[in-house]
Amino acid sequence: KQAAYGYEQAGMQGHGPSQTELGLLYATGDGVVQDLLTAYKWLALASAQGLPDAATARDEVRGGLTPSQIESAQRNAAAFNPIPHYGQAELARQTTNIQERAKGLIVAK
Repeated sequence: KQAAYGYEQAGMQGHGPSQTELGLLYATGDGVVQDLLTAYKWLALASAQGLPDAATARDEVRGGLTPSQIESAQRNAAAFNPIPHYGQAELARQTTNIQERAKGLIVAK
């Protein structure tokens, strides 16, 4: 379960290897409830990044889905928008910006 959580956090940011691992977990039901539609979505996203293991696994999962389920999973993958990943420099910039704006605020006790 912890691995699935970590892979999901990284996968939501567009990390292909994590998307592959998450797709494999959903395909097998290891640490998550087995869900071939979700597995297909994650594997399709990773496959689109050129990861051959993801493409192979996606094609295996496809065999367990109906054509309408494949369409649905493909729509879900197409609608995916990764969450931006902020590096340390960007986080520091944003923190400084927030602190500067907060200087003039009066906080009631």
